[in-house]
Amino acid sequence: MVNIYGYIRVSSREQNENRQLLYDTNIHIENDFTLWFLNQLGFEWEETDFAHFQGYVEYFRKLGFLKV
Repeated sequence: MVNIYGYIRVSSREQNENRQLLYDTNIHIENDFTLWFLNQLGFEWEETDFAHFQGYVEYFRKLGFLKV
């Protein structure tokens, strides 16, 4: 098991050599139109970083949703 960000544990069988998650699904999600539309509206957002992720984890812990 690999510990990602100190919170999520992922089996090495679920990752490739670049530590990207491997999953199999027949559902293909595209968001090109959504991204284009939001860009036309001037909507911008920052990349999600560790601080964002940590904030969400702490929030869900306070709610009792996560017990980590």
